[in-house]
Amino acid sequence: MQIGLDHTRIDLRPGRPSRLAVELHNDRPTAGMFTLSVDLPGTAWLTSSQPVVRVSHAETVVTTVEVHVGNDVVAGEHDAVLRATSVSDPDDVAVHRLRLVVGPAPSMRLVVAPSVVAGHVGAATTATVTNTGNTPLEVQYSTRDPAGETQSRLSITHSRLLAGERRDVDVTITAPARRVGTPVRRLIGVSAVADGVAPVEEFVTFMHRPRVRRSVLRAAVAGCVAVVAGVTALVVLGLADREVIGKRVPPGFVAGVAEVQPTAVVDGRVIDAASEVPLASVVVDVFRDLGDGSQASVATTATDADGRWTVTGITGGTHLFRFSRPGFDAVEVTEVVIPATDVDVDTVVMAGRTSSAEVVIAVDAPVAAVSYNLTTVGSSEVLSGSLQVDDDRRARGRIDGVTSPGRHRLEVTAPGHIPLSTSFSTDADEAFVVPPLRLEAAPATLLGRTTDSSGEPLGGVSITVLGDGTERRSSSDAVTGSWSVGDIAAPGTITVVFTADGYVTVSRAVDVDAGGEATLDDVVLAAARGVVSGRVLDAQGLPVGSARVVLRGGDLERVATSSSTATVDGPAGSFRISGVEVPGTYTVGVSAPGYLAATVAIDLVTGDSADEVLVTLERATVAVTGVVRVDGVGTGGLVVTVDDGRVMRTVVSADDPAGAYAIADVSPGVHTIGVTTPDGRSASTLVDVVVGSELVVDLSITSVES
Repeated sequence: MQIGLDHTRIDLRPGRPSRLAVELHNDRPTAGMFTLSVDLPGTAWLTSSQPVVRVSHAETVVTTVEVHVGNDVVAGEHDAVLRATSVSDPDDVAVHRLRLVVGPAPSMRLVVAPSVVAGHVGAATTATVTNTGNTPLEVQYSTRDPAGETQSRLSITHSRLLAGERRDVDVTITAPARRVGTPVRRLIGVSAVADGVAPVEEFVTFMHRPRVRRSVLRAAVAGCVAVVAGVTALVVLGLADREVIGKRVPPGFVAGVAEVQPTAVVDGRVIDAASEVPLASVVVDVFRDLGDGSQASVATTATDADGRWTVTGITGGTHLFRFSRPGFDAVEVTEVVIPATDVDVDTVVMAGRTSSAEVVIAVDAPVAAVSYNLTTVGSSEVLSGSLQVDDDRRARGRIDGVTSPGRHRLEVTAPGHIPLSTSFSTDADEAFVVPPLRLEAAPATLLGRTTDSSGEPLGGVSITVLGDGTERRSSSDAVTGSWSVGDIAAPGTITVVFTADGYVTVSRAVDVDAGGEATLDDVVLAAARGVVSGRVLDAQGLPVGSARVVLRGGDLERVATSSSTATVDGPAGSFRISGVEVPGTYTVGVSAPGYLAATVAIDLVTGDSADEVLVTLERATVAVTGVVRVDGVGTGGLVVTVDDGRVMRTVVSADDPAGAYAIADVSPGVHTIGVTTPDGRSASTLVDVVVGSELVVDLSITSVES
């Protein structure tokens, strides 16, 4: 087995394979089944429409494969080996060396664990950053608290990560101590930023606990009040003479006991103004109006996943309820609480604080508009729209209503282009300029079918796609004649060339759109035709005209005549036979009067013509013999002539045997044979010389007297 490649240096990167045309020639005595693979330090593999390739004896098969590499293959140049392995005998292997030029594919992953921590004045967690790309990264680390209630410290702020390397960063969160209250959930973002990679950010939830939970304090106070009330009641019941603790009750007054002040339960619901969906994690702070212009904090809670909240133990009077959440404008509601009742506060509607994002998106192919979807971490709201593309193939615009502060993901799409996404963060009330983006045109795919002149599928046709300095190869299916070529640079005009042994090469120009799939009409390949030409010469190199030339091969028989004079096809003696099917082996037979027939064999290859066929004819001659008699007696010494009207040949009769003569190499045709004596007497005869005959002509001269 021998391996050939259309090129041995290929450019690729993780996620973007490269196509390679592999030529397999089986020089073994039997057919074989072979699989293809690639060896490279790191992860590499091949994909093909023909996982197993069958190659007959002395046959050459061309198949197309895609070479892939994983992220663990570092950017740069690598030596690789392409292997063709026999299915029946794994030790039967043919190899070919490759040079892979692997482009950079930077990426990284950030994981924070644990993602939920708790503490009174702080807590700690770990952020793990992994370089999942194939090129080194210079990574910067940072944290942020959108609410500004905590401080964070990182064990390192930057590091260099080699491909596949990971780094743990310790995150320490601190916050002011809270004496009384309920746990407050605070979100702290941990970010990793590197050149060429979209920034990544993960959030850690810090449950900020008070020293004493408000519910515990309320329970303790309520317990003390209950004890005092019980003791007082017992004392009062034991005083039958209206005395209270040794004192008499003045007239007009009634002895009583101190009662626990009744409280109310207050609840409600919070929704988003834009989407009208429930808002979770909204902090609800409750303040009591003291009547002197000041307020006292009495409770704090937060909404659940359904946006609902509840506070208990609220005494009667006027209270202020303040609702706050990062990215939303705070809302305050005043409510008069009546003791011993359930108070249902009207649904609170919170409007998100928004900013805008300025974007510029370049496109590779002409499109009318670019579509976008913008999502925010922690929100189900999606901002969607489109931006018109200018004449310079750039879409410019502003996306309004972006929740701020917040972490966002922008996804952009356009017909015929590869989707792109990027992440960014915004601060409150500040417009953000998104770094310029570029949408790459998606490659095109070309499909079709090849047939012969009768409409039957034609397999084994080599298809070559040329365009934009690139070359893609494929071959038609042996059974259906179908073919496909992908990963074609688009948009643009490409040239598709179809070649097959024994058929005329066909070329097509095709316009392809970015990301499109074009189907060509059936490509018909006509059987190739060749030309057989040459000259007919005699033994002296002189042209022989009017010779009959017959070309034979298989079922073909074509007839021509050599020219007697010079023509446009060549000098005298030339012949030309066109429209001969190729490839093929033929015989050229030539015959002419007076010459021996001759035959030569020739081979024609694809679309070719045979070199000039030279056919040399030997003259066909006959020997003429006889006896010359004078008055009935064989007589020697007499001149015998043979004349065909053009050339006269002479010979002298022999003395022994008396009167015998012989003339060799007499050409076919009508000749006059004669003899003359010295005294002027003569005899002659007219004979027709035919090839293949034995001609005997006796000549007799008699005297006048006789």
